[in-house]
Amino acid sequence: MGLNRFSLPVAAAIMMINASLLVQGCLEEERTALLQIKTSMFDPNYMASPLLSWGNDAHCCSWAGVSCDNITGRVNEIDLFDVRGWFIDPSMGDWYLNATLFLPFQELNTLYLGFNYMAGCVANEGFERLSRLNKLESLYLGFNNLNNSILSSLKGLSSLKHLSLYGNQLKGSIDTKDFDSLSKLEELTLSGNEIQNFVTSTGFERPGSLDKLEILYLSSNRINDSSLSFLKGLSSLKHLYLDNNQLKGSMEMKGFERPGSLDKLEILDLSSNRISDSNLSFLKGLSSLKQLYLDNNQLKGPMDMKEFDSVSKLVEFCDLNRQFRIPISLGPFFNLSNLEILIGDNNEVYESTELEHNLIPRFQLQTLSLACNGFGGTFPRFLYYQRDLQHVDLSYIKMTGEFSSWLLQNNTKLQELYLVSNSLSGSFHLPNHSHVNLSCLDISRNEIDSQIPTEIGSCFPRLWFLNLSRNHFGGSIPSSISNMSALDVLDLSNNGLSGNIPEQLVEGSLSLSVLVLSNNHLKGQLLWRSFNLADLTDLILSGNRLTGILPDSLSNGSRLEALDVSLNNLNGKIPRWIGYMSSLKYLDLSENNLSGSLPSNFCSSGTMADVYLSKNKLDRITD
Repeated sequence: MGLNRFSLPVAAAIMMINASLLVQGCLEEERTALLQIKTSMFDPNYMASPLLSWGNDAHCCSWAGVSCDNITGRVNEIDLFDVRGWFIDPSMGDWYLNATLFLPFQELNTLYLGFNYMAGCVANEGFERLSRLNKLESLYLGFNNLNNSILSSLKGLSSLKHLSLYGNQLKGSIDTKDFDSLSKLEELTLSGNEIQNFVTSTGFERPGSLDKLEILYLSSNRINDSSLSFLKGLSSLKHLYLDNNQLKGSMEMKGFERPGSLDKLEILDLSSNRISDSNLSFLKGLSSLKQLYLDNNQLKGPMDMKEFDSVSKLVEFCDLNRQFRIPISLGPFFNLSNLEILIGDNNEVYESTELEHNLIPRFQLQTLSLACNGFGGTFPRFLYYQRDLQHVDLSYIKMTGEFSSWLLQNNTKLQELYLVSNSLSGSFHLPNHSHVNLSCLDISRNEIDSQIPTEIGSCFPRLWFLNLSRNHFGGSIPSSISNMSALDVLDLSNNGLSGNIPEQLVEGSLSLSVLVLSNNHLKGQLLWRSFNLADLTDLILSGNRLTGILPDSLSNGSRLEALDVSLNNLNGKIPRWIGYMSSLKYLDLSENNLSGSLPSNFCSSGTMADVYLSKNKLDRITD
């Protein structure tokens, strides 16, 4: 008999009540299964195990590592990562999983079993039993002791989309047939094993064999097949990570030759191998490539940059192999209109020729790093055309000429600028507008000989790292630096700064953890009425002309680990509060005019490892 129009709302209400009960109490069948899993995996010696709490609450959906569907109340995720403890008693031997225990979880979608020192499964109770869980999409088995035999037991898990076997004991040759049934797999992680190659004559070309795979991690193995022929058939592959393997010699890349075989590949990481041939002909078939990493190889001879014409979508390129002569080698990149990240550290930078000065790139970079030991002359001309730079490192190039204020002026999105150890001279000019995005500015070890601009704090209000050390800055320290509310590190050492230390600096720069003003010409007394630098760990004022006593306000720096006021003209006694500085590890008061006796509590904190008091007028320790 069918339901009438009055019974329908009643039936709906009953269904809602049942669903509510499921969510509140979880299924008894699944609760029992979870307790059986706890019994099989729990190590009583591991007191930090998440399994300790299992069973304390009737509602298993609230147990650590267990997630349930909000509507059905059934378990859909179980996280058992490292539940047996990092350190396992060797006498316990290998641990084997009983996969049958997971069969009651019919809606299980994600299962984490990593870092449990699992060597395999109980006989006849392996992962093949989980083929009945047709909603299981993600299985994470990383950091165990699984060997090659595990692959055959996974064949029945046809619903898997994500599989991780990171950091196991997979060795030697892997037969690609073991992956045939995993036709829905989108991400496969085999990194951190000892795989040398993949065998079968057809690679992954068999129908349904990983044709949906988009991400393949093979990093940190021992793969030595530079032809990469096993990649044939991975028509959906977008990300391929082969870094830190043993690829060597010429990259024949037969796996890339077939037209359309890897035309969706966007990320290719070949870094940290032994590739020596600079032939990049394999790029011809990678029309969608956006990121290419070749750093830390053994490339020899000039790189044929013509092949970059095939990768017009390239967004990021990284090569730290000393193969580029910058800027002349960058010419082929100038046509890559999508290029945003260019990293070429440890290459050779030379002064631009007249021809290179006239080259205008089509790209607008966001990240540029060319840090190296070079002979760069002036700034590379192509930088004048950049407007979107966010991260720039041009350190150690030995560039000459005046500080590049135009670099700040033209790039309002700039977040980090490193120009360390060049030969920049002249004045330090601020841009015409406030740089609210700039967080790191390091122009140390140059020849800049102007004053620090008075309004630097207003121009760079969000700096957290400022290093102007080892230049020739003169004049006084601008009090506007205290306006940098996020400033964490300030280093103005080894300049020619004079005048007093602004009181605003120690009262308003509340985020400072490192303040280095050593080796300048600063003078005056440390008459700080208040010292608000509660997070300060390092205060280095050595090598100046400071006078007076160590103020009691310094005792407010409870986190101070290093205090160096050596090579000044300080007088008076060593204050008792130094003995109560529980974090202080390094103290240098040497070469001052301190007198009197050491306080009896001087070493009471027990933390000071390095203490320097020489060349003062101190007496013995008092009782």
